[in-house]
Parts: sequence; structure tokens; C-alpha cells
Amino acid sequence: MSNSKKLLCVLLSLIMVLSVFTVAAVPAGAYSSDGDYSETSSDDGVIYFDAASAGWSGASWISFYIYDLSNYESVTVWGSKNKSFTTHDGDIWAFNAEEAGVLLGHEYGIIFENLDTTAQTADLLFNSSCFGDTAYVPDPYYMYENAVDSNKKSMVARWKNSSYGPIKQITSLGNVIGETIPSTTSAYQMMVNFLASKGSQSLTTALYFNGKDAQTTIDDTAKALGLDKDDVEQAIKEAKDTGANDGSGDRTDWSNNWSESRSTLPGGSDSSGGHDPSDIPTGKSKMLNFYVPTSEWHDFEKIGFYIYEIGGEEFIPWGSKRMYNSEETSPGVWSFDLGNAGIVLEDSKAYGIIFVNKETKAQTAPLLLDSSCMGDTAYCNGARQENEFDCNKSSLVARWKNSSLGPVKCITSIGNVVGETIPANTSAYEMFVDFLKNKLNNARDYSRMNDQKLIDYVAGALYLTKDDAFKAIAESGVYGIDWRADKSTLSDKAKDGVKVSGKITSYLSDTDPISVLLMQDGKVKKNVNVKGNSAEYSFDDVEAGTYTMLVTKKNHVNREYTMTVAGADVTKDVKLCPKGDVNGDGETDIMDCSLAQRYIRELTDLDPYQIACGDVSGTGDGELDIQDVSRILRHIRELAMLY
Repeated sequence: MSNSKKLLCVLLSLIMVLSVFTVAAVPAGAYSSDGDYSETSSDDGVIYFDAASAGWSGASWISFYIYDLSNYESVTVWGSKNKSFTTHDGDIWAFNAEEAGVLLGHEYGIIFENLDTTAQTADLLFNSSCFGDTAYVPDPYYMYENAVDSNKKSMVARWKNSSYGPIKQITSLGNVIGETIPSTTSAYQMMVNFLASKGSQSLTTALYFNGKDAQTTIDDTAKALGLDKDDVEQAIKEAKDTGANDGSGDRTDWSNNWSESRSTLPGGSDSSGGHDPSDIPTGKSKMLNFYVPTSEWHDFEKIGFYIYEIGGEEFIPWGSKRMYNSEETSPGVWSFDLGNAGIVLEDSKAYGIIFVNKETKAQTAPLLLDSSCMGDTAYCNGARQENEFDCNKSSLVARWKNSSLGPVKCITSIGNVVGETIPANTSAYEMFVDFLKNKLNNARDYSRMNDQKLIDYVAGALYLTKDDAFKAIAESGVYGIDWRADKSTLSDKAKDGVKVSGKITSYLSDTDPISVLLMQDGKVKKNVNVKGNSAEYSFDDVEAGTYTMLVTKKNHVNREYTMTVAGADVTKDVKLCPKGDVNGDGETDIMDCSLAQRYIRELTDLDPYQIACGDVSGTGDGELDIQDVSRILRHIRELAMLY
């Protein structure tokens, strides 16, 4: 077990200061064999839990752990099997909370735990109005990050009748989970406690494990709580007054690392924590470019470009100085010259690229890369995903401004499927076999799922069938996997195909048809015509594979994308520009001439599509030069129209 996991386990044990667990009998008629819950008096003080809904049928014991939200003192003992006030009828378990000392008028948190597997639910809010009600798990595969230990996940439980939901709280990584804020606190007070505390659910712990700096962590947590800059500024002051940064020597002065001027909270320059693709500047045409997320990487000297062949070897070792041999070619845009690094992207191969902040070690998730991405610019839109190798960390999701290649789809160390695009040199099935060989044991330890659920969960997220899972287990050669097809929730039939869809923005006539072709190996597999300057297209039942999508419209410059289709639906928005429209505003005017001339003089860079829009001289050389500028001028003067 890693040191980080050991620390979180210690923190978990420290905060679980619990008292004696007591338990009750099910009143007659509380549950009928057809699965119906009969009406029970709210005065009987009994609460129920449907173990079958969580996949816990036949459990030898279900624990009802209850704590008082007014003082966070335990009413029952964590993991207790004391049978004084608990019994069950089949898979319906009951607990006499009133006899166990749950007082009327208080709000409580409750966690249901399977003592056979130690699987548990997230904290659910309840009070005396929930007496006679039944808690259940609507979807056993929908889980929250465990609030205390991010290596674990917890099922989401709800009441059948009460509107009380999962308790909103801040996790050990600074993420906000849950729905309902107890009346004993507020979003603002939660933030103060998070800043001031030294426990497992504190900023200090979050900064140690989440891979983010204080500025970003505070902004992200506050944003999820619906707070603004003023709230955070006041919360920091209050947290300092209640003990944060008390000079005890066990923390850095993080409050000095949060700045209102850099904040992305309401009133800031970037409320999403990322960028909109239409706002991304253009990088160097013969390099790979990355637009640095200002809200997270505001302090750095160098940006690293780590590039590797998927299924092959890395070009430059991780952390190497050569990996950081990039330069800021325009404000916020860092560029990396593959030629100088001795890297050649072959057309037939797939690669991954990760962008790294040298100072903070913050990084993006792997982004799929091929030779078509040369001259393109990657950016972040604020989304994050679990780090593939260390679930205590998260990575920013990066995308290309022009290419449809997305984050590499992969299975994390604890069995979660993240990313979007499966590289062409592998498949969902091969990914699953590799998971069984190399990651299953770790996922068993930290996912809190048994083999049956874990394999169903991972295989289901990859759109695999029961037959696929059966064959993969045999192929993996891993012995002792406790999975049975007759108990599996996986589909018997493979998904026919996925949906590829998106929105097309264009200009000029709104009645001219737009053609969208989906091609594979030079053959048209699917096609559709749509109309309108803001039109939507859609292809259903697209089989897995790599495709070329060609989008054309009269008097516009064609766009072509390479698209990998796997198990998940694909969304690709497209923008078509008129001939000569270099700056992409929908008009062909003097501004386009000016931008083209700046490019020719090497005063600015253009992306490949902008160059294609300006290449109007008819020479077919694929370059933007003075002949093209002259042709655009003739169009503006109405001497020779482009359209």
C-alpha cells in the first residue's frame, strides 16, 4: 500500500470516534414478498434498508451507522454487529432508531454498510420524518468518491418517500459531493471548516493529494458550493481566526497563495476554469501548441510536452529537460518543435501527449495525437478526470482546437474507465484483458467491489458483453476470479453501434445544403445533407473503427476530420468558413488581407484550416502567399468574386 493510502486510512480511523451500536426488530408487515413496502407509522421509530437494491442480497449483516449532525457524535458504533435493535426479513433490514437513542427534532447522517464486504453507502440525511421510510440504492453502479478516503467509492442511497438526499460535503481531495446541506450548517460554513480544519476533509489534505495548487483548489471547491470571490475572501479571514495557519509548523500558509485577482469565481475572467475553443489563439503552424489554463497554471517557467507512442516506447523520458524544451510563442501559447527534439509522427501510428507544469507538477490527462495535429493547439475547458495511475490525483482534460481526437480512453488503477477515444491500435476488449492482467488486484483492494461487480462495472463501461467478459477472463490467464455469467448484469448482445452527431456553424446562404460524409478506407459508409447556418447532423449505429468525416458547403472551405469511434457516442461540432475568410468571422474583408499579410511576414501564426481558407489563388499549392492576398483583394473590390 502506498504512503498516501496509508495516511488516508489513518485519517479515517482518527475521525471515526464512535460509540456503542444498538439495534431492533422489524415490525410485522413492514415488507411483503412481492417487494412492496407497506405503510408504517412514523411514530414506530423504525427505519428500513433494502439490501437487494445495493446488490447485497443474502448479506449476513447490514450495519446502520448513525451520527448526530448537531455535534457529529456517533449514535451507533461503526461496523457494529450488536443485534439489540436490528433484524431483517429477507433482504429488508430494519433498525429501531428511536429505541437506540435517536432524538426527535435532530438531523442525523446515516451510512449503510455490508459487513461481509465492507461496501457502504454515502452519508444520507434523515430525521424523525424518515421513521417508517425505506432507504434504497437506485443504481449500485452510480457512486460518489468516499468523503474521507478518495481510494474508495460509496453507493448513493435515497429514501423511498422522504425528500432528504445524500448529505453535501467536501471530500479529502476538495471535491464537493452530495445534494442536501443540513440545517446545522451552510455552504459558507462548510468552506470555512474546509479551510480551517487539519483533518482528512481539509484543504491541507486536499493539497497534499489532489495535484492542484491552493488557488485552483479553493476556487474549484467554492464554485461547487455556489460561493463567490467575496465569500472566499471572508471565509479565509474567518478560517484564520478559528485556527488555520496558527504557526504550529504543520502547514504552509496557503491563504497567501489565493488571490482574488486570479480567481475564476464570479467576477473573474474565466469562470469555467478552462477555455472556450473559439477563444484559443493560434499556435505555430509547424509545432505542437498548448494554451496554458491561466486559472490553474499561473505560476510556471516551463511547460513540458511528454509524447509517447501508444503501445510503444516514449520518445523522451518523463521529467527530462528535453521534455520542457518549449517556448512561449504568443501570450499563453507554448509551442514544442518536434523536429528539434528528433520526434517524427508516422501517419500510421497513434500517440499520446501530456502537458506538464514544471513547477507544480500539475498535468493533463493523455490526449490522443497523430500527424494531423501538427500546427494544432491543445487547450483545457476546466473538466478533470481521475489520474490513470494514482487515484489520489486528478488531471485536467485537454482537447485539440481543430482535431476530433480526444482524451485517450483508459482504465484507471482502481477500475474506473476515463477518457473518450480508444486508439486505433487497440480495442475495448484488449484494454479489458490488460486490466485483468495488470490492474485487477489493485482495483480489488481499493474499489470496495467484489469480482462480480467490479468486472461487470468495468466491462459495462467499455460496452462489452457477457461473452466478451467470459473470453477475456480465460485469455488473461488470471486464476481465482470470482465471476459468473449467469449472475452478470452485462448485456447478452453487443451494442449495434454508436451515435455520431454535432452542430455545424456556417455562413452565407442558409438554404444551401451542407454535405456530411463518414468514410472508411476511401468508401462512404454514411452520409447526410442538412440545411441552415446553425444545423445539426446525426449518424446512428456507427460501428467501431477509424473514420474520415468530410463536411462541405457551397462557397465554403471543406473541413476534414479523423474520428475514432469506440463504445461511446461521439459529438463533433464543426465550423465552416467562406473562401477567403482567414480570421473566421464569416466575412471576407480587409481584415482577412491584413491577417494573411502578417502571416506571410511571420508576425503571426495560423492554423491549418485558416491557411486553407486563405489559399484562394487557384494554384493548389496549399500555401498562403501574396498571390492569395491579391486574390482576396480582388474579391473585396468586386473585380473577381470568390463567391
